[in-house]
Amino acid sequence: MKLSDEKSKEIKLPRSAKIFVIIGCLLTGVPSIFMLVSFVADFNEQISLIFSSEFGYNYFMNLLFFISLPFLCVGFISILTKGKPFTRILANCLLIIGGIFTISAFITPHLSGLKIGAYEIFHMKGFTICDGKLLILGIAIVTIGYAAKYGLELQEVDDTLV
Repeated sequence: MKLSDEKSKEIKLPRSAKIFVIIGCLLTGVPSIFMLVSFVADFNEQISLIFSSEFGYNYFMNLLFFISLPFLCVGFISILTKGKPFTRILANCLLIIGGIFTISAFITPHLSGLKIGAYEIFHMKGFTICDGKLLILGIAIVTIGYAAKYGLELQEVDDTLV
């Protein structure tokens, strides 16, 4: 029960935001389809490039980016279908992407072609436990995922008060 006499409206996605979400769907959906088809077609070659090529680190970083695209696309589609800024699917997709980046932070230091960067964690005598850039990015995305879950809860509470 609201204390004010104002009529509250249900939270909806503004038209301008829908345009950006549609553009996001196109920019994440189309490339992810092409990446998936090319990766599945040459699976053995793709894996060998990651672990044996001198550009393994760069190739893995590109692959990591393209792996996150389908999750982003699904999150954008959920926003469009629900018409609301926060959805459970979006929050879960952000948590998955953050988890992928966080786990990858512990894989990338062991790939060929890794250059010593500005932010490795526990780098001693040629051994690095964790890529700090990916770890921070993963933690940030997981945090945004939890913020989206909280926003969803607030949105649901507000919708029940209408």
